[in-house]
Amino acid sequence: MQYEQNIPAQKEKEEKDTRVQKAQQNQERKEGAEPAQKKRQKETHALSLMALPTEKRLKLARDFRSVFRSQSSFKEGKLLLKAKASKKQSPRFGIVVSKAVAKKAVDRNRIRRLLGEALRAQQGSFGSPHDIVLVALPGFSLHNIEEAKNIVEKLLLKASLKTSS
Repeated sequence: MQYEQNIPAQKEKEEKDTRVQKAQQNQERKEGAEPAQKKRQKETHALSLMALPTEKRLKLARDFRSVFRSQSSFKEGKLLLKAKASKKQSPRFGIVVSKAVAKKAVDRNRIRRLLGEALRAQQGSFGSPHDIVLVALPGFSLHNIEEAKNIVEKLLLKASLKTSS
């Protein structure tokens, strides 16, 4: 009966079975992946709601340069605020965290997110529109969002950019 094992028809039947099984497994994987993909989309949407809106951000190098050239700067600990009056309708913000502050990009981005969230929480209390850049100096660190909000609020009050609440 050994000779029957080498018959090509037997092999084809086995191959068809494995292809069908693989197709079913792939289909099951796809069905399981859809909720994960939707979950990622929701998380991304939630992050975009947390971040500063695009129209409230400084994006161009020339905008950052003009703010850095301005004379008004205020310091609270290891955080520097530079501000310049703007002709725009609302204030715009920029955040600078260099490698001297944190070597790992993860840490720099965390600081940037916390400062951005603190600014977003304060954005309704500005008197006149300004372009504002927050610069984290070497040695700056944040432990939580409350600390970030306190530092940013102190800086804005020092700079007389925030109407007292």
